[in-house]
Amino acid sequence: MLLGQFKHSLDDKGRIIVPTRFRSKLGEQVVISKGFDGFLVLRAYDVFIKWQEQILLSSEGLKDSRILQRQIFANSLELNIDKVGRINLPANLLILANIKKEVMIIGLANKI
Repeated sequence: MLLGQFKHSLDDKGRIIVPTRFRSKLGEQVVISKGFDGFLVLRAYDVFIKWQEQILLSSEGLKDSRILQRQIFANSLELNIDKVGRINLPANLLILANIKKEVMIIGLANKI
């Protein structure tokens, strides 16, 4: 379970350190997405795949389902946590979340 909060800063290359406590539960490959409330959401790759399957089960005949699929998948990216424990946050997601320098990393059970 991913719990707790940590304050970090972006480095000059747009990277943040994923707290050790979270890295051990997320694994090396993660997916970052635009969240629903203007935040970024980081999930373990396998957790994202399960979530993706749920999203894809929604009817493509419904306009809201199509919008959700476009918003999630167009604004998600697979990332690898490097040997130092950093991820490089994509510029487009930094802009969407209005992140400039300081970042609060919050554990939300199965995602951060």
